[in-house]
Amino acid sequence: MSLVVGETSVARVDERWSATGYWLICILIVGLLIGFDLSGERIHNADIDDSLRGLQIKAFLEDGGWLRPAIPRILMPEPYISPWSRIVDLPYMLIAFSLQSALGAEDALAVAFQVWPAVMAVFFTIGVVGVLSRIAPREGELSPGMLCAVLVLMAFAIWEFSPGRIDHHNLQMVLLLTLIYGVGRLDRIGGAVVAISATISLLVGLETLPVIALVLGALALAWAAGLDGTRTMLASTAITCLVAVPILTFLVIGPSGFWRVENDAFSAPFAFALLGFGAIATVTLWLVPEASSAAFKFGLLATAGSMLSAVLLFAYPQLLAGPYAAIDDLARIYWFDRIDQEKSALEFFRTGDYGSLALLGIFSCVLAVSLQRALNAPRTANPQFAIIYAVAAALLLTALVSNRYLRFSAAVVPLLLPAAASIIREDSQVAVRRLAAFGGMAVVMATSLYFVVPFERKTTDAFDHLLWNDCKGADFSLLATLPPGQVMTPPALGLEIARRSQDSLTVSSVPFHRAAPAIGRVLRAFMSSSNNERNALLAGFDYLAVCRAPLGLVGNEKMPLFDAIMTGSAGPGLHPVSSVKQSDLIVLRIEK
Repeated sequence: MSLVVGETSVARVDERWSATGYWLICILIVGLLIGFDLSGERIHNADIDDSLRGLQIKAFLEDGGWLRPAIPRILMPEPYISPWSRIVDLPYMLIAFSLQSALGAEDALAVAFQVWPAVMAVFFTIGVVGVLSRIAPREGELSPGMLCAVLVLMAFAIWEFSPGRIDHHNLQMVLLLTLIYGVGRLDRIGGAVVAISATISLLVGLETLPVIALVLGALALAWAAGLDGTRTMLASTAITCLVAVPILTFLVIGPSGFWRVENDAFSAPFAFALLGFGAIATVTLWLVPEASSAAFKFGLLATAGSMLSAVLLFAYPQLLAGPYAAIDDLARIYWFDRIDQEKSALEFFRTGDYGSLALLGIFSCVLAVSLQRALNAPRTANPQFAIIYAVAAALLLTALVSNRYLRFSAAVVPLLLPAAASIIREDSQVAVRRLAAFGGMAVVMATSLYFVVPFERKTTDAFDHLLWNDCKGADFSLLATLPPGQVMTPPALGLEIARRSQDSLTVSSVPFHRAAPAIGRVLRAFMSSSNNERNALLAGFDYLAVCRAPLGLVGNEKMPLFDAIMTGSAGPGLHPVSSVKQSDLIVLRIEK
């Protein structure tokens, strides 16, 4: 297995380290980190996304609907259409399908959920070694100890590969490293790798859209600047986009998906953006002489890119609403705005998560020290390092804006650690001064924020108990005795019931942004003081389910129905299926 073949401008073949030994170290350290994660009561990055993904894969296995992403157990009352890609579902389905005759459907799925993340962890290690072979190719730049340090700093990303973590972020990380590896090659193969990785990554999810736009734009600008090797790279990326985008899009989401317009999933606007990039780059490379001035190339690309953006926004104005356009005011105030991963890094101060803050500080120092190499990279015939650095910096900035990006930042920024260490060795005085200055500013800023954004002890009110309580530990056996019907549910409880019940019961909401209209409906039903309005909101459902909550919670006065149910006086039209005092799970039959 050799990931370091050929020759680049930064190291001869005989100066390079052997990939096999370093890959084995990667496997060992990644395995230890995942083992540490599994040793606790709950894996670090466990998420409700895993539960909904499990439902989606189970539905896929049962009916084989490659182009039917609706999850049958969720009716809002309209069907819940998942934005998640079948690319993520397919490996789990194939593993489960191959094992179900021997183990049964449920156990086969359980095995698949354990096995495939570990397999992706192996792919991730290959990506780490491949990228490091481009960033730090010389034998002296990457010692085994340095590699271990890189991987330890990646722990938050590596925990995405723990068995049972079946959300799409792990696959996105593999694709992100593949994309960066393609950039590092800076050749015809690298261009194809970049285009295919970018397309598949966007088909999986749009989180990496800013990074992909940055990489494609940087490749175009590098060619305009006349840097060696960039013409071949840009041409290969552009042509591959023109070929790969329609083929992969039609295979994964079908013709109707290609023409659909969705803000939160790959669809027409994003497909045409990639195709537009490919067309602009191909035509420009064909018509513009290589000897043209950099200013002319820059101007031409900027004009064409601006026109493409304007056309897309004119054709699809709904894109300006962003991916969370479906979230109404009630759902935003009482549900979405309380989700930690949607908040900025300031939330780490509020919650006392100083481990994450320390990680951000270390990443910032790595970027600060390696900045000089990134600035010098174009002059040393190594523009790919500058692009990789820009990707790392962009991911760190996005992590400061939204906590969800910390895992992506952890997958990329540590790869620059060998470059930072090399700079310190080459010119320790300058590097140490720069690090001390930056570190001092970071400490001052962090200390200031510590006092400006003080620690807040987490408290829960009635809305938290309604929307986030999943009745953990409650007896759900009652569900098996209910006649088939539709259940109006708060989101967290809805997901739990959907996991536990068979197809005889459907739930109304789950804790995901596409279910926000249903979450808003639940809130309006509980907050309404009018029986007529409440009955209209409950119309179409057979049952109402809620988890028991303590009396006297802050916010109870805003939800008359919630308070009434807790006191056993739900009012006309709602009849307890069992005694309200028997279980933490309260189910009421809705009178038609």
